Parts: sequence; C-alpha cells; structure tokens
Amino acid sequence: MFDLNKLDTLTASEEGRWWHPINPKTGAQMKLPDGQTFGFLLVGAAADIFRDSVRRATEARLLIEQSNARVSTEQEDKLMAEHMARCTKAWPPMMVDGVEFPCTYDNAVKLWSDPRFAWLRPGARAFMQSDAHFFPE
Repeated sequence: MFDLNKLDTLTASEEGRWWHPINPKTGAQMKLPDGQTFGFLLVGAAADIFRDSVRRATEARLLIEQSNARVSTEQEDKLMAEHMARCTKAWPPMMVDGVEFPCTYDNAVKLWSDPRFAWLRPGARAFMQSDAHFFPE
C-alpha cells in the first residue's frame, strides 16, 4: 500500500530549506570565510507562514484597489519584500555597509527591498515555490 506521507511537502516547507544563491558572474556557489556555502533558510510555499503572507499581500492590494487607486510599483515591491522577509528564517552572520546584519524581520525587509541585491529575489522566490526543494528524501 502506498504511504501518502511520502508526498508530504508541508513538513519540510515549515522547517525551511537552505537556498544557496549562485554567483551570476562565475556560476559558482558563494562561500563563507569558514568554507561553508552561503545561503538563506527559506520556507516553502506549503508553509502556513507563506500562505498567510500571500493572503496579507492580496488583502493589501485589494484595499488599495478599493480606494480606486492602482497598486504602484513601489507598493508592489514593498509587499514582495515583506512577503519574502516573513518567509526568511535565517542566514549566516553577515555585514551590510560595514555593520553587522543579523537575520531579523526588519533586516530581511531591508535586504529583499535593497536594489543592490535585487538579483537575489528571483532565485529565492523560485526556490520557495518549487516543491522539489521541500519533497521528502
């Protein structure tokens, strides 16, 4: 008899999985000073926090539209950064502009909205939305 638990992506989505961005210039994974691979611990699309975050963003868009306004690019970028921040569980110790940058919600919003790091967003979003990364071993 087939065990449907073998198809469970919720458990790993809730725990999160490490996404390791690839350097777009060299095609190599980026390394930390200790030799470990640099990355972000992200939840998957099946996680409650991911789904709740999508609902929040949808509700915010609807409120804007109900006031007869269009959702601006700036508003859309802010909603996406907040969504990604809620879905970011951890990152290794790092600095930004010479200052320690611990993994907090506020710092994650700053990271995901900073145009200097915009190249990270598509990969992180694709990672979170792919069940392949959260499929049981």
